[in-house]
Amino acid sequence: RSMIQPLKSSPLRGLVIPANDRDKALLVSIMQVRRYMYGGLSNRDITDYISGRKKYLQFKGVMSFYPLLNDESQLRNLDGWLVSMIYRCIQLRSKLLILHGFNRLHSFPFNVAHKNLVEQLGRRRIKGKRLLEIPSFTLIYRALQRGLREAGIEKVMHPQSLKYEYKGI
Repeated sequence: RSMIQPLKSSPLRGLVIPANDRDKALLVSIMQVRRYMYGGLSNRDITDYISGRKKYLQFKGVMSFYPLLNDESQLRNLDGWLVSMIYRCIQLRSKLLILHGFNRLHSFPFNVAHKNLVEQLGRRRIKGKRLLEIPSFTLIYRALQRGLREAGIEKVMHPQSLKYEYKGI
């Protein structure tokens, strides 16, 4: 919604064109995905919890509705899919920008190869924070697993999940 849709209209209106190795639409998109998956947590919060530096996390993202998932290979595949989708959106965004007369192939993130995307985005800092880190299904899974072992399912499942009425088939 942030990266592609605004570029599909002509003339462009209310759009910030990427410049100086910054793309606000990419930042917004990644932050929205992170909020959806992690519920406001950062990669740092999650890694600190997994390592024991943080004693408690409140899980609120979509993954907290599924704390009993246990197919780590599928979660790794989802991580790969997410990286691939972000890369393809960046490439499509670049093509659409060129169609509107804004060639940004020389600047970040449009000049990053697929194989380097996770590393390059993770390395960037915005106001001292790593806001472009791509969220990971595997990472939140590992945190949920620790929470399940140490605190039980009630502490890791989404606080709103008991409001849903699940009916058997």
